[in-house]
Amino acid sequence: MSDVELEPRDIAEITEKILDMIPDSEVELIYQVRKFHDSLWNKALELRKSAVFWKHFANILNKNIDSFDEEWQKKILQLFNGK
Repeated sequence: MSDVELEPRDIAEITEKILDMIPDSEVELIYQVRKFHDSLWNKALELRKSAVFWKHFANILNKNIDSFDEEWQKKILQLFNGK
């Protein structure tokens, strides 16, 4: 393990990037991610970096993506995991 601690990431920034990766054909996923992202506008930055929002967003992805077989799905998973 590295001695460098990673700065917690802002879920609003990540969801914005993920929205750009989702194909237009994934209407329900786009709707749910956008709805989640839009709800973050008035949340404190410290909260947007907390596990509460990350868990909620993980649930949205899990409900809408059965497996991470396609390239766009793999890229979303990598971004979500911070890789």
